Amino acid sequence: MNSQDKKKWLKRYGALNKEINQKLGELERQKALCMKITTVFSDMPKGGSKTREDSYIRMIEMDEELNKSVDGYVDMRHEIEATINKIEDSTLRTLLRYRYIDGAKWEQIAVDMNYDYSWVLRLHGSALNALKISE
Repeated sequence: MNSQDKKKWLKRYGALNKEINQKLGELERQKALCMKITTVFSDMPKGGSKTREDSYIRMIEMDEELNKSVDGYVDMRHEIEATINKIEDSTLRTLLRYRYIDGAKWEQIAVDMNYDYSWVLRLHGSALNALKISE
């Protein structure tokens, strides 16, 4: 596996995190919609309008989908951390955690690790070389 493939493998975690946050926002909007819908009692036939029950059913489906995503997210984090933990050099492990688990920018990593920006990028290359991903 080359460095580009390793980066792609590591970046899955951040991408799934963004997806989960988007789904959380959608679920919150659905909950707000459920709170807005009022039931009108009438003996008149109803058209294709959404009912409170339809909204609650959709909210429950969204919640179940979100829970599956979160389970996958937790599993992925364990997998990535276990792979990072196999690297012997603690500096390289720390750098990979900052970047791929915490989602930190290179500039912030350089500050946090007290290294020059260009040195952090070189260390990243070393960390990717040291990373062994079982396929």
